[in-house]
Amino acid sequence: MDPEIKDSVKQTSQTTWALGSSIICEKNAASPINSIQSWIDGSDRWDLRRKKSDEVHTACDRTDVDMIHAAGTSAAVWSIGTSVICKVKSWIEGLQSESDTITFAKAMLSPHMVPDVLHTWVDSALDRSFTVERRVIGTTLDVAWPSLSGLQKTAIASEVAACCHILAQTTSRSFETVHHRGIVESFLGSRDFYSPEPSWKPFLLPVLPPTEFQSFTAAYFQGQYPLVDEGFVFYHADLGPGNIMVHNGLLRGIIDWESAGFYPRWWISLKPKLSAGFLLSPGVATDRKEWVKLLTGELEMLDYKPPSTQYTRKTI
Repeated sequence: MDPEIKDSVKQTSQTTWALGSSIICEKNAASPINSIQSWIDGSDRWDLRRKKSDEVHTACDRTDVDMIHAAGTSAAVWSIGTSVICKVKSWIEGLQSESDTITFAKAMLSPHMVPDVLHTWVDSALDRSFTVERRVIGTTLDVAWPSLSGLQKTAIASEVAACCHILAQTTSRSFETVHHRGIVESFLGSRDFYSPEPSWKPFLLPVLPPTEFQSFTAAYFQGQYPLVDEGFVFYHADLGPGNIMVHNGLLRGIIDWESAGFYPRWWISLKPKLSAGFLLSPGVATDRKEWVKLLTGELEMLDYKPPSTQYTRKTI
């Protein structure tokens, strides 16, 4: 990927930032008449506008916009002031927009549970997408874990499980995203190790009806693979402690909806047992699987049970 994902956002003056190749972010612009989105952060006004064709920007030292998260070569997050973040992810044609998925989920959950998107766009020249959204109040569950009581941890797990149940009432006859596109889920299919495609490119699984999905995933299970006769349910699919936001011991929101889509019902309780993304960070808890156990326990009380057939591809 050129430039690298970590170079997607660069500060070009004390009040100006280039977001990819096409959008400029300005703080306290004198005449923001071409603004396509604006917000107030304390005493400052921030604006997004389209880059002019003759503008030239070179990087300088950053002050108010800093990279706060990086995920390999394909994703990174920057803070913009104190109340907004900019998420950048690698992009290919056909990839589901996280912003559209968020809009879909927001219609089902309490408004504070899902981030507010201010602006999103695809920078096709750089093969990446940009999403500017308001910060969710609080810290991640992973950071807050040592300060929470046992009752608070259980209550958060119960509420997250309840959110899963609400979302799962919306169904589809195909394994797909909300806009009928391929899902990105490495535990159900990934690019061949010897593929010539670069690792930063998302790998889209095919849209599949139940019988074809069962055949497609049969290699991941020992013996009889689990059935999906009832179709597929809407699921976030990445509810690890880094994507659960809490404040004052209460659940404040769920972030990172990139992988959300329509999955088999049994995947809701199986995925936490497979993915290392559901583990607490080293040193946070004596048992790093404590969140996995609490969440799957609450899910099973709502009758979301993993299949009895053993998944064989990868476990934690």
